[in-house]
Amino acid sequence: MDKEIVGAVAAIMGTVVGAGISAFFQRRASRDADKKQQRAAIDAAISQMLGYTIQYPSLESLKFCKDYPSCTDDTEKERYEAYCCFVFNTLVKIWAYCDGNSEKVSGVFHVAEIARLHHRWWEHDQENFGYSREFRQFINGVIDDLKKEGKLK
Repeated sequence: MDKEIVGAVAAIMGTVVGAGISAFFQRRASRDADKKQQRAAIDAAISQMLGYTIQYPSLESLKFCKDYPSCTDDTEKERYEAYCCFVFNTLVKIWAYCDGNSEKVSGVFHVAEIARLHHRWWEHDQENFGYSREFRQFINGVIDDLKKEGKLK
C-alpha cells in the first residue's frame, strides 16, 4: 500500500512540476513574441518618421524648429505639431520597450537629436502632460543635458 501512495504522490508531483515548467516556458515565449512585435512596430514607426521627413523636409529643418511656435504658415505649423506628436509617441514606445532604461533607449534611437530639434514643441505643448511622469522626466532630462552642454539655448 505504501508503495502505491508513494507512486501516486510521485506521479502527482511530476505532473505539477511538468505543468509549472511548461507554463514558465509558455510565458517566456509569449513575452519574447510580444517584444518582437513591439520592436517591429517601433521599426515601422521610425521608417514612417523618415518618410515624413523626406516628404516634408521642413519638419526637421533647424530654422523651422527654432521658429516654432511663431510659424507664419498655419498648415505647416499644424503638420509640424502632428509630426512632433507622432515622434514623441514613437519615443514613448521605445522608452517602454526599453523598460525606461535611457542607455537602452539610446541604443534603439538617438533621442538627443530629436530633443535638440523639437524641444520647443515639447516645452510649449501642454498635451505632453498626457505622458507618464517618468517619461516626461526622461525627455526633460535629455533637454536639460543638452542645455548644460551648450547645444540648446
